[in-house]
Amino acid sequence: MPDDWPESSRRPLPRVPALRGWRWCVEAFYLFREQPLTMVLFGVVYFILMLGLNLIPLLGGLMVSLLSPILSVGFLVVAGKLAHGQEPELADLFTGFRQGTAALLGIGIWYLVVFCALGIGVALMAVLLGVAPSGEALAQLTPEAQASLMQLGLVVLVLALPLMMAYWLAPALVYFEQQSGIEAMRLSLLFAARNWPAFLLYGVVMGSCAVLSIMAFGVGLLLWVPWVLLSLYVCYQDMIGAGPVEVSQVGWVE
Repeated sequence: MPDDWPESSRRPLPRVPALRGWRWCVEAFYLFREQPLTMVLFGVVYFILMLGLNLIPLLGGLMVSLLSPILSVGFLVVAGKLAHGQEPELADLFTGFRQGTAALLGIGIWYLVVFCALGIGVALMAVLLGVAPSGEALAQLTPEAQASLMQLGLVVLVLALPLMMAYWLAPALVYFEQQSGIEAMRLSLLFAARNWPAFLLYGVVMGSCAVLSIMAFGVGLLLWVPWVLLSLYVCYQDMIGAGPVEVSQVGWVE
């Protein structure tokens, strides 16, 4: 990790303009553009790992949730190297297994706990609203029940948003600043809430591109996943007041 990367998080969280949400996406693309073939390769490795974990009976989904913060750290390291004109290595993807592993696992555990609590709450609300879980029953719902189901979906989105905001930059704070998992999630939530217009624009852009990637028979995800993971580094740089990110060598270097 380069010496000029800040380590202390004891600073006021900055406010950034709403349009920074768009620039986060653009600057992450600039990082991707530095070594696009390598980034696609890393994306393939990431997908293979996720697929392999999902194939584990019973525990696959649980392990994906627990290990996702650890694997995202690898792309933070890669992004930092690209921004500093250095050559990323495949071993960088596994940095999270060598540094801050316990705290990163803590992020995954907290995410699972809150997600499960949210799921239980939603299930109870569905029961109270009389919404049946089967597809056949859903097709036979009355207009009133369909409206209730849509309202329930909005409630789920609103309740899940703080979880996504807390999870957003938590791995970066653990790796770069040695924060605990819960403290990293708290700071990530505060920064996202303080800059909700930028966060919203960022989410809309990335979400729209994710939909387009899936529509392209899923192949586009090989580009989208490295791009969105690289963007976490760009967002973190703004959080510590070091943005915008300017790569040392702009252009194709493959």
